[in-house]
Amino acid sequence: MPLLAQTTHPATQANLCREAATRGIAKNRIVFAPWLALEPHVVHTQLADLMLDTHPDNSGATGSDAQRGGFPILCHVGNTMVGRMAASLMHHLGLPELVAPDRRRMVDLAVDLANDAGRIATLKARLKERLGPSSLFNPDGFARDLERLLMWWERESPVFEHSRAPGFTIMRYPVQKGRNDPASQDSPRQETP
Repeated sequence: MPLLAQTTHPATQANLCREAATRGIAKNRIVFAPWLALEPHVVHTQLADLMLDTHPDNSGATGSDAQRGGFPILCHVGNTMVGRMAASLMHHLGLPELVAPDRRRMVDLAVDLANDAGRIATLKARLKERLGPSSLFNPDGFARDLERLLMWWERESPVFEHSRAPGFTIMRYPVQKGRNDPASQDSPRQETP
């Protein structure tokens, strides 16, 4: 399994090749790729089998791109919000076995997966199966869920009355079939929960 590294910087490439060589990994197992626009990048990522996440700041947009490209992310849980994004994606998609509790277990799992093409194929199939019904790439569903949460909060939270900004209200925009942008609709109608 080759390593796909998205860099064209000569010093970075040399450092990666040197470190790989000290670990017995042949230089030809590292594929260097340039930065690409989103669509070609997503297509390019389909050549990969597994994304190894970075730490302490892990993938947000890159992780989402990996999901769209259909390959899973192997990560470990960090102590900050940016150190937990990939873990959140994997849990949301029902692949918690790709979230290691620490760096050592992540490395061990990466080695195991690199030597088990069948297991990677199974993970990719599970990911593909779960992407369709997932809310990750469903902005309309996300907006509806957020709206319901805000309405519940306004109705149920004893703190809400004291924390509400003057004139704050939750506006509900009628969404016409086939339209995804509530802001482009005509006048909003106000609903009280």
